[in-house]
Amino acid sequence: MTPEDAIQVADEVLLARARNRLTHIQRMILRESWAGKGYESMEDYTSQHIKNEGKKLWDLLSEV
Repeated sequence: MTPEDAIQVADEVLLARARNRLTHIQRMILRESWAGKGYESMEDYTSQHIKNEGKKLWDLLSEV
C-alpha cells in the first residue's frame, strides 16, 4: 500500500462514517508520517499546529 492509497482509504472511511473529508493538513500529516517524518520536520505549518492537527486526526481515525 502506498501513502496515497492509505490517504484514499482514510478519506473514503471518513466520508462514509463521519461525512467529512480529510483536510489538506491531515493529508500532509498522513503522507509525511508514512515516510517516517516527525512533526518537527514537516513543513508549511508550525510544529505545534501540526501536533494539534495530528492529535485530532489520529483521534478521528481511531473513532471511525
